[in-house]
Amino acid sequence: GLYGKWKGDDSAGGKQVSRKATGGKSVWVVAETAGETLLPVTLELLGKANELAAKYNGEVGVLLMGWGIDQHVATLAIHGADVVYLAPDRRLEQYSTDVFTALLVKAIREQRPGVVLFGSTTLGRDLAPRVAARLGLGLTGDCVDLDINDKGQLLQYKPAFGGNIVAPVLSRTAPEMATVRPGMLKKAQANPARQARIEMLWPDDAVTSRVKIVSQTGSDAGKAAALDSAEISIGIGKGIGGTANLPVIEQLATVLGGAPLAATR
Repeated sequence: GLYGKWKGDDSAGGKQVSRKATGGKSVWVVAETAGETLLPVTLELLGKANELAAKYNGEVGVLLMGWGIDQHVATLAIHGADVVYLAPDRRLEQYSTDVFTALLVKAIREQRPGVVLFGSTTLGRDLAPRVAARLGLGLTGDCVDLDINDKGQLLQYKPAFGGNIVAPVLSRTAPEMATVRPGMLKKAQANPARQARIEMLWPDDAVTSRVKIVSQTGSDAGKAAALDSAEISIGIGKGIGGTANLPVIEQLATVLGGAPLAATR
């Protein structure tokens, strides 16, 4: 692995006194935004990261990459981020596997976190495997929970056999990496007194995307993100007869308190 095989930390499971960069192993969350919205899964991961970091006597780091994202720093801080690795750059306005991977790989090599967590979203499922492969690390995908065993190893709970069982997975490489399904974890508790330090990250000018976006339609990213945390959603399919009948469904959604719409494949 990047740091060689992981060895138990004597401080694991100890009582947290303070979280400092010089303390135990740090837990990172890769934040994800949709337009100007911070996706709920980021705050869910932050809640778990706070729990894990307390056991590791380490700090919580959040990587925030994009453009027009500065306003999220305060939100991340009050929800438990000790440090926000901020990369505000025009080149990050549109997601690019190549550019985001290079930036994240560089940050991991320089800062050496103990755990790196992603949401199991379209972006997370694309980015996490690329980063893991670049660094020669293991990756557990689509976890439903995380914990630490008595040896200080990260337990990554993953559904198996069609979801009939949940298997704990252990990593042999460090940092330990996992993607977690949205909606599985409790969101971090907000504390207005919390503050975070900011460390800047800048993309390498030599790294460019191999994909060029010719055109783009639709702006449903925010609405789609709402499905992860909605108490009520409306699923529609061929039974509605066509898009001409969408207005009546949208009226129903309004009556139900703005329930987001979902479609079958």
